Amino acid sequence: MAPARLGAARFTRYSFTRTLLRRAARQDWTFGRSCLDMDADGRGHAIYRVDAEGHVFHFVAFTTTLAESGHTDRVIADAWEVSAALVEGDVSDGFLAELRESVPLQEAGRLDPRVLVLTRGNRSVRFYDYLVDRLAEGRQPEAHRVADAGYIMRSTAFYGNGKFGMRSFLGYTGDHPLRAPYRAQFLAAWLFRELSLDSVEHCAGQRGGSAAVQFDAQWRCYFGLGNATGLGLVPYALKHPDVLNSWAGVRELALANVRAMPATPERLDTLRCWTGRAHDHFGATDGDDVWPWLGPRSLADVTARISRQIQAVANAGRPFDLLYRWAEEQDVETCEFVVSLLIEIDEGIGDDELDDLLRVDESVPLDATMTVGELRVLLDER
Repeated sequence: MAPARLGAARFTRYSFTRTLLRRAARQDWTFGRSCLDMDADGRGHAIYRVDAEGHVFHFVAFTTTLAESGHTDRVIADAWEVSAALVEGDVSDGFLAELRESVPLQEAGRLDPRVLVLTRGNRSVRFYDYLVDRLAEGRQPEAHRVADAGYIMRSTAFYGNGKFGMRSFLGYTGDHPLRAPYRAQFLAAWLFRELSLDSVEHCAGQRGGSAAVQFDAQWRCYFGLGNATGLGLVPYALKHPDVLNSWAGVRELALANVRAMPATPERLDTLRCWTGRAHDHFGATDGDDVWPWLGPRSLADVTARISRQIQAVANAGRPFDLLYRWAEEQDVETCEFVVSLLIEIDEGIGDDELDDLLRVDESVPLDATMTVGELRVLLDER
């Protein structure tokens, strides 16, 4: 729970996006684009449909363009190139008109419990037009031009849990596919990413005509969704210690499981595969260290050291425990990298169990009839 260690922690197989996609695959969710109505510059709207375990969701996005000077990640912004909502149920013409009026207003709008998530963002100033031009000319992106960022659009907020009249997290029934913490927000983020790809391809087709091409499958897999600074997580971590404890608890449980496991060829191969992928990724990316974080070049060196250590302990009785003990003696970045790699081979936490572990009851029993004096005593005791 030390701040430096939390800051160095990386995503794992139990991260929100990974668990969302595994559930979607396991439960045969289906995804499709219902509508893309945009002009040549990408102004208009798009609707995506998700059928998931008897529930129907739609991601409804309204798009426009802004001058470069109008791009800002600050919360005081009042205009965005994309404003969108994840909703449950069908989108009638009347409901679409309501969303068109309220969603672009963001905090100033008012919604109802059919809306699960509200989000907004902007195009990448560096990459959006470049990608449109490349596809319009019938060419794919140049890796050296886009590899250092890896996104086309950048979100600046994902609101949920009852804000502005949206559905509260408590409003999800026990068997609802989005009942796990942050699953609705990450589904919205995943569809936002799809919108960014489709928007570029649409504009390229308008600009290049028959010469235009779509992204190769590898590029569609590569590009993600950018995010703003996330400064709101700082007070969140301070005010929600039980939530933070659940996140750390899942990590510690998974790590303990792996450290106790004996080696098998399959487990070692999986560990080597993930380490090799990490090395290839960081080795192909430029970037210097920015204290207190290591840049891609340094992280490529870290993964090479980890690979050598995996080989050194591979034939031991408890190689994964030995690898972690070695990592504890290294710098924080190396240690947390090893933790993420080890958790990839955990077999002890099922996804349904994980959903239960991440649900936290933050209610605080309070006797509203107590006196001020009694309250002061409670505060003094704490």
